[in-house]
Amino acid sequence: MRPILLLAAYILVIFFSDGLKAQIYEPARGTVERSAILDAVRPAVESETGGSVEFIVERLDVLTPWAYAILHPQRPGGVPITDFDVLPDQDLRDGLTTFALVRRIEDRWVLIDFAVGPTDAFFVGWPDQFGVPDMLLGLQ
Repeated sequence: MRPILLLAAYILVIFFSDGLKAQIYEPARGTVERSAILDAVRPAVESETGGSVEFIVERLDVLTPWAYAILHPQRPGGVPITDFDVLPDQDLRDGLTTFALVRRIEDRWVLIDFAVGPTDAFFVGWPDQFGVPDMLLGLQ
């Protein structure tokens, strides 16, 4: 009888862990949701880079109500940002790769935290600081 209970417990663990993973998704290009998440990040990155930006998306994962993005900003039309060496604290940055945490609050996406060109994995503190699930950040 015990082996059957162990097998049943194992199947439940596999079933529920796969179900949780299935909840993480990437909004498709051109969707309202994807645009809204990127638009929540855009003003902060434009402030950091001193001009308009569009993003090359390396990663955009959603686990409602959270979104986690790794983005590469560029000027509109695909023009590289070449003047970033004059940005504040540039000596503390490692390029322009942007990490962003966004949360859906009621009917809109709101930027919670971000960093442009961080030199460490600062986002590992987000689960404790904001309650974001580890699995969204790939920390499990």
